[in-house]
Amino acid sequence: AYEIMPSLVGSEMCIRDSVVTEAGFGADLGAEKFLDIKCRKAGLKPNAVVIVATVRALKSHGGVEKADLNKENVDAVEKGFENLQRHIENIQSFGLQTIIAINSFTLDTEAEGKVISDGCEKLGVKSVLCSHWAEGSLGTKLLAEEVVKVAESSDTSDPSVNSRSSEPSYSSKPVRAELPEKAEQLLLPAKILRAKS
Repeated sequence: AYEIMPSLVGSEMCIRDSVVTEAGFGADLGAEKFLDIKCRKAGLKPNAVVIVATVRALKSHGGVEKADLNKENVDAVEKGFENLQRHIENIQSFGLQTIIAINSFTLDTEAEGKVISDGCEKLGVKSVLCSHWAEGSLGTKLLAEEVVKVAESSDTSDPSVNSRSSEPSYSSKPVRAELPEKAEQLLLPAKILRAKS
């Protein structure tokens, strides 16, 4: 029996002594803003981060055209996994436990999902197949159990979880599917800068 308290900030919900929040798209933007600004200013340290990945998104990152995303393409998922790996590494650079929620859909094949779970295993990251699209909240029961296990074993005193989804691009170009190979390719253009004292 969880005691659900009113929303604290944005989409956050307090369940017992835990806070679960959706920090926004991308470990390169939403999560970084959440971790660099919100957590630092509030003195918070999440125990875990859930990154939501889909077979369809990884196929797109692997170069598959939108019209062909419903067809099995294990090679494209393997190629697109590089993008997910970059998001994982970015979150790990904050020293946080990362769990991958594989958001499963009807047209995903077992072989495509296996590419993601195997890739995560090679990186030492736990992945959980989630079927909430078809089964509602019951389809995330294993994910919730894994998050609780990771959060309770964390060495921080504030059991909170940051959940986020990966954006279509790891660059400033919203439709760019490929992953920039060099750090200088990740520079984001700034149009307006305001100094605050």
